[in-house]
Amino acid sequence: MDLTARDREIIRSRGLREEDLLRQYRLLKSPPGPLKIIRPCTIGDGIKRLSEQEHAELMRLQEGAASEGRFTKFVPASGAATRMFQPLFEDRERVLQELEGHPCWKALQQDPERFPETPKALIPFHQYPDGPRTAFEEHLVEASLYIKDEGGTCRLHFTVSPPHLDAFRDFFQKVRGRYEGLLGVKFDVTFSIQEPSTDTIALDEGGNPFRTETGELFFRPGGHGALLGNLEALGGDLLYIKNVDNVAPDRLKPLEVYWKKVLGGYLIRLERTLKAFLRELSAGKIPEGILDFAREELSVKPPSQWSSWSRREKRLWLLSELNRPLRVCGMVPNEGQPGGGPFWVRDKWGREYLQIVEGAQLDASGEQRRLWESSTHFNPVDMVCSLRDLEGRPFRLAQFVDDTMVIVTEKNHRGKILKVLEWPGLWNGSMAGWLTVFIEVPRETFNPVKTLWDLLTPSHRA
Repeated sequence: MDLTARDREIIRSRGLREEDLLRQYRLLKSPPGPLKIIRPCTIGDGIKRLSEQEHAELMRLQEGAASEGRFTKFVPASGAATRMFQPLFEDRERVLQELEGHPCWKALQQDPERFPETPKALIPFHQYPDGPRTAFEEHLVEASLYIKDEGGTCRLHFTVSPPHLDAFRDFFQKVRGRYEGLLGVKFDVTFSIQEPSTDTIALDEGGNPFRTETGELFFRPGGHGALLGNLEALGGDLLYIKNVDNVAPDRLKPLEVYWKKVLGGYLIRLERTLKAFLRELSAGKIPEGILDFAREELSVKPPSQWSSWSRREKRLWLLSELNRPLRVCGMVPNEGQPGGGPFWVRDKWGREYLQIVEGAQLDASGEQRRLWESSTHFNPVDMVCSLRDLEGRPFRLAQFVDDTMVIVTEKNHRGKILKVLEWPGLWNGSMAGWLTVFIEVPRETFNPVKTLWDLLTPSHRA
């Protein structure tokens, strides 16, 4: 790469080093091969189906941890509503006609060109007798139902785009008093942006770094995997993660809250057992039953040479494999939704493990395509995570990223085809080294709004 003095100045201003840019350039020129899936996860083979008899105990565990203030809700909310409003540009008259009476209808009529640039979180999704409610407000209401601590505080964190940071802060201050009074809670809401140091360069059709009309290097956001630093910076204990557009009106919230508590309780039960085992391992012991726990609960299998290892080697391997961040992920039955799903994959060391896989990570032909299409479940991004180690210190999350799971694709930028780089996805390669558990949850807990037409489905109507 030929870098000018101006290039170097811009690189430093974004918190990058030249070697960071060179690494991006190499990945774009010679990306890692596609991920290889072994088979889709199914019930009993990677996905657990909980018995109803367990639910009451799990909910009690979750409610106890919530009262102690252990939970925070993390919502990636930097996306604009451009894709959501694509139908507006395809058939404006039909959209305005069918959305008449919807809370976003009036704003659409007044400014149909600018409204789609609004953050999706600040778009009115649902109508209530006392007025419309945005996706942001729905997240506040939902969080009050399962993460409120003993003092009535609910902690939420939203990642937003830099141009809209002030708009989010202003909007929260505008609605805060109303919802705190209505729900009897106090909201501790924080915001962060995707750091410029996580942005990536792109290559033009000639394989050279693409530059703007003024000759400067062109940078673009590096995908939601770039938010891993935001996640770590929270220093959180237990964390719910949910997409900003997956919210339900009040009449459907009881089912969502029920399963949020079940998933959270399952995480806490696993965490307690795991940390008890880790304490014994740290004291030089190999506790009885740890291998069965690792296999059956965490899908961690010992290597073929296990029986030939010394006691010390076995203990160190167990510490290495089990002293990791832990996540419990809800999975819904697959009904043809676009997006990722749960699979067994093999890493570069030959280890089989559970992973959430996106189609863009695969060679979508032949046997891999057949395996992809045979998946029985879908990832709704409905997870709860444990982020602290045995001593209560936040894990260094960058240590558990699979750097080979970057995604290199082509994008159209103002009529020009660019080769672009995205970092390993937040719940894909960025969490590849985490302990992962998949649990089946009802399809009705997943209510996304990807386009305007989704707002007209029964689950989102008043």
